[in-house]
Amino acid sequence: MMNIIRADIYRIVRGKGIYITLAAFLAMIILQVVGGTNMNAGVNIVSLEDMNLENLSIEELRSQTFDISELFSPPSGREAPSQVMAATSNILYILLPLLVFVGVADFSSGGARNTLACGVSRRKYFCSKLILSCFFCVLLLILYVLFSVIAATLFNGFGGEFTGEYVLDTVKIFLPQLLLCLAGACVGVFFVFLFRSAAVTGIYIAFLLVPSILILLLTLMSSRFEALYDYELTSSIGALTQISTMSTGEITKTLLVGVGYIVLAIVGGFAIFRKAEIK
Repeated sequence: MMNIIRADIYRIVRGKGIYITLAAFLAMIILQVVGGTNMNAGVNIVSLEDMNLENLSIEELRSQTFDISELFSPPSGREAPSQVMAATSNILYILLPLLVFVGVADFSSGGARNTLACGVSRRKYFCSKLILSCFFCVLLLILYVLFSVIAATLFNGFGGEFTGEYVLDTVKIFLPQLLLCLAGACVGVFFVFLFRSAAVTGIYIAFLLVPSILILLLTLMSSRFEALYDYELTSSIGALTQISTMSTGEITKTLLVGVGYIVLAIVGGFAIFRKAEIK
């Protein structure tokens, strides 16, 4: 299994795709810390109450003036983790090309068929792809936080003291988000072994975007559908930035949803791969 992982890493590092992906990754971080926007690709509900506009008349609304600069607040190095982690789900979009490099490319080139023909079991092959995909996910999230702090400090200063409490507050958000990002990686691996083609790209993006949009539309019809956000992966990742205000029950539910995604994706992906005809 380690031989497969080493061979995949060697193949990926020799290609250009990994470096283009990393360049996009760094650009995303810099835009967030310089522009002061979290670039959240998900759908967020902002109510009139949240905007403090619910008691204003039409005439009062028309007379309101808004400074667009208020929407863009470049964070200091100390503030960077809490701001960029509101959009941690964007990591899953950066992870997508890596999933293609790890899995889809092997099926497209015939490498998977040749590897299995050499006597490697499907269980070992599946686990090697899963482990490498999860490794890339963990690495991306660590670099996402570290680079955001470094970039924000270089551009805007650190803005405070580097204390143990600061590290602890960051880790309290990071670890639960990591679990849900790993869930997203496992779902991606599931799609790789289900379709074994470039179709994975569009399907995975749809998985990340469509549910939140559908829930938004349902919520516009009835507020009781807002509860569905608890089971939507990208919304749950963003919600964890407010973990300090969440109850124990809410945190447990969110983490269990992540575990559920992981278990279903791994079991389902391997069950499909065991019976699949590899050409």
